[in-house]
Amino acid sequence: MRSKCSSGFTLVELLVVIAIIGVLVGLLLPAVQAAREAARRMQCSNNLKQLGLALHNYASANNETFPHRIGGIAEGTLPGISPMIGALPRLLPFIEQTALYNMISSPGTYNGANFHAWGAMPSNANYTPWQSRVPTFTCPSDPESSAVDRNIPPKSYVVSHGDFVGWWGEPATRGPFHVGILYTSWVTWKDAGRVKFSSITDGTSNTIAISEKAIPGAATRSIRGGVGIVNPAVSKPNGQPVLCRNAVGTGGQFATSVQVGAFRSTSNSWNWAGRAEFSTIIGPNGPSCAEQNHDWTAVMWTASSYHTGGVNTVFMDGSVRFVSDTIDTGNLATRLGAVNQAFSGPSAYGVWGALGTKDGGEVANVE
Repeated sequence: MRSKCSSGFTLVELLVVIAIIGVLVGLLLPAVQAAREAARRMQCSNNLKQLGLALHNYASANNETFPHRIGGIAEGTLPGISPMIGALPRLLPFIEQTALYNMISSPGTYNGANFHAWGAMPSNANYTPWQSRVPTFTCPSDPESSAVDRNIPPKSYVVSHGDFVGWWGEPATRGPFHVGILYTSWVTWKDAGRVKFSSITDGTSNTIAISEKAIPGAATRSIRGGVGIVNPAVSKPNGQPVLCRNAVGTGGQFATSVQVGAFRSTSNSWNWAGRAEFSTIIGPNGPSCAEQNHDWTAVMWTASSYHTGGVNTVFMDGSVRFVSDTIDTGNLATRLGAVNQAFSGPSAYGVWGALGTKDGGEVANVE
């Protein structure tokens, strides 16, 4: 008689195979995640490259001037014109979004309301053009970039304010983007808003144009995207940025004793200065702090991202470079008034501060 032989696995062999597969998956998953993040970071870098090129094309089409980071038209000049629109919408024709730009720059009726050209407040969710998602405006590494629970799509990229913390009523900064006229009574703002290539005496390759800012999540206490209410850190003229840096707790969160602001709804693709800028004071991926729980007064926005170790940044010459979290920030105990009131001279905030100034007289780079 012939004995029957089983060709199947024993229970022990099956468990061993399952264990081996589990180990292989455990080894493979981080590699897959790293590859995906590398692709997302590359896309983010490409977005900034497009925005840098768009800045140059904008300047070529506008007498070598750059877009204002806010406003540009007096309310009393053309009734219904919104002064609160930021810089990014002005770049739409130069990133293959001419159709959207034409909608915004033309009168229109949306949801039963009539709008002048450039006449909708950037927070007005009833204005249909504001519902458009512009892929170039968001970094895919940011989990909030694809959030669908927002009235208006968000943005990941903001213009440089330099080593400066400004109340919204200040027209000029130490950076390359000033503001235009907001109100007819503020006529001196007009000249403050005109920045040209010739204004960047530190050199375009040494001056930051645009970087990343993590999109605020709902009720977040995270350093990435969150804003701590730390009045003595940013209240001028005696604010000390070191007090904002010291507001960090554990696990990438603000300390439990620190109140956080509600800035999520205002961080959209079209908004103005305080919602569309960053300061080169506290280093990348550090905390952001506000004087009060709104951005009508001083807010020190910090460049931030979900990339490991730093942020992507495009310089005024159009080059994109990755800036490390550990970049030199000088003496963060230096009071803000010592820099902001002077409007000239070298930055007190190290290499990072120097890269933010357009005419500080410093020679600094990230290499």
